[in-house]
Amino acid sequence: MENRRLTYCTYCFDTAGFMQPYRNNYPFDLFPTFWENLDVLIGEGRLFSVRACYDEIVYQEDELADWAKQRRHIFWEHTEALQQELKEVLSQVPTLYEAHTDRSGGDPYIVALARFKNAVLVSDEQRSRKKKDLTIHQACDKLNIQSMRVVEFMRKEQWRF
Repeated sequence: MENRRLTYCTYCFDTAGFMQPYRNNYPFDLFPTFWENLDVLIGEGRLFSVRACYDEIVYQEDELADWAKQRRHIFWEHTEALQQELKEVLSQVPTLYEAHTDRSGGDPYIVALARFKNAVLVSDEQRSRKKKDLTIHQACDKLNIQSMRVVEFMRKEQWRF
């Protein structure tokens, strides 16, 4: 797998980037290689997330929560620098917070971290919704942050199963 990457990218995963694969597409028991590949990227320092996503994941108290707890170090705390980036993001896309007031509010933080780290945001949220709510991908588009769904991420990394 030495020559598998065309470009070197870092990835900022939101909650859906972990939960959708775990629940629907790549469960631990059927696709262990998916999770092993994530661990390779984690070891290279190329995959991270934020504490708000960690909190959403561990709330479920399931196998994914156990996985996240063992990798707590990849979930960035909401530091002062991240808070500053969050302010800038919300000044440009205030509806990002308003669209998610019924949830944990992790989306603004994950967008801010992706921008702060100049990373590709990976989310398995749909790119658009029937409702007028802003999606995480639409917010990224407005802020010129590259975003993609998990399957696009796997293609970019040239993973094969």
